[in-house]
Amino acid sequence: MEHLLVSTSSDASYRSSTPCEFHCHLNRAWPITPPQDAGDGDLFRCIVDHGRNPFSIVWQGSPEYPDLSNFPALDRVEVFPLPLSPALAAIWRNSALLDYGSYASIRASEHSRFPILKLAHPDTQSLELIEHEFNILTDLQSLGLPVPEIDTQPIVDGGRICGYRMKALSKLKQYELHHRQHDIQRVLLRLHSAGFCNGDVTPSNIMKDGNDRIILIDFGFAGRVGSAVPPFIPNWVYASGIFEAEGDLKAFKRFIR
Repeated sequence: MEHLLVSTSSDASYRSSTPCEFHCHLNRAWPITPPQDAGDGDLFRCIVDHGRNPFSIVWQGSPEYPDLSNFPALDRVEVFPLPLSPALAAIWRNSALLDYGSYASIRASEHSRFPILKLAHPDTQSLELIEHEFNILTDLQSLGLPVPEIDTQPIVDGGRICGYRMKALSKLKQYELHHRQHDIQRVLLRLHSAGFCNGDVTPSNIMKDGNDRIILIDFGFAGRVGSAVPPFIPNWVYASGIFEAEGDLKAFKRFIR
């Protein structure tokens, strides 16, 4: 089974590296957030994983990542280590980067039951989204719905939920998306019948477990149908400000076509 490569809400690009590949390149630096406006014209920033430690880097020019091959000795790039609590530093040391997105990164560990970790980026919106997602997944898991099996004890830092652990899943290949489109649609309808919507139905957010069952992932934008959308979810996700299921089916039909 392939290692889990979980996408995170509203994220554009993902690597296909496995944990063993990252174990072999601990001295390399890997971005774990998209380039972000640093608030001063043409300044940009992102967070970098180097030696399983997080660093913030700031550079000037275009939003493309700078060359990180000589990290931390970078030309015209400011590098700042990010402080971690002892507990969170231990999690970083004992896990390897798998993937990242706008609000969280995905790491692999040697945990016997829940080897995959989803950790929020260290900003308020990302922390609010990961706590929201954890609570939604807890509800959906208790209902027996086809979602990632998670550890019901979240990762907490400073009294706040900053991530959670889950079982490994496998990506669907392109041909499987079309071959199993009826299975995918049934899974979506089960979610909707239970009164929930996902809000971010994309090919990368549909996976399978070890029993070949379709599993929906990425519930940071999810909610109970008919309830008000909280302010930390981007307002473009639900134009009405209310959680609704129609967008899930429209997104599904777009990529299946």
